Amino acid sequence: MSSSKLAPRLTVVSSSGSGTTTALGRSLGLIRRRLGLTLKDISAGSGIPISTLSKVQNGQATLTYENLVKLATSLGVDVADLFRGDHAELRTTRRAIQRKGQGRTGATDSFRFEVLATELTRKRMTPTVLTVTATSLAETGGLKRHEGEEFLYVVSGTLELHTEYYEPARLEAGDSAYLDSALGHAYVAVSKTPVVVLAVLSQAEPR
Repeated sequence: MSSSKLAPRLTVVSSSGSGTTTALGRSLGLIRRRLGLTLKDISAGSGIPISTLSKVQNGQATLTYENLVKLATSLGVDVADLFRGDHAELRTTRRAIQRKGQGRTGATDSFRFEVLATELTRKRMTPTVLTVTATSLAETGGLKRHEGEEFLYVVSGTLELHTEYYEPARLEAGDSAYLDSALGHAYVAVSKTPVVVLAVLSQAEPR
């Protein structure tokens, strides 16, 4: 099934919005205006409906992590840049130190995430710590697809990795997996111990 036919899932929040949702909406508006784009332009580039993007920009909704990746890719920025309050030009260096708990955080229906190495721009990899909260494939909204490749390393708990064409695989702490992100995939927590995963997503071109 083509990834373009997958309807993005969004999480509707109260009118006051969360800090993360508000930051996402503000950043989307700032980046969009800086690039001279309309929501229609962004929708065409990311595959996310205009109505969804409008809700996001107005702080009324957030996106799944997979759609955050699609949005960031279409805008030519890092996922972390979507949550920045200050969009001054980032320094381009090849070293980044991230202190515990100081990454850019957010949440989707399936997991909480912390994006790392946020001080770097135009990098080919996006390292992210995921705490998987979905306990069934249904809770994830089904298999997701996006561009690039990804590496997973299970830090704690037991992760059930669902991928199209393969039987689900259970990964324990210390196990890892590497996959083509265009392959439909989903992460499910199957242990009482919190399932924490280091996920590193790559892109064909630096963002």
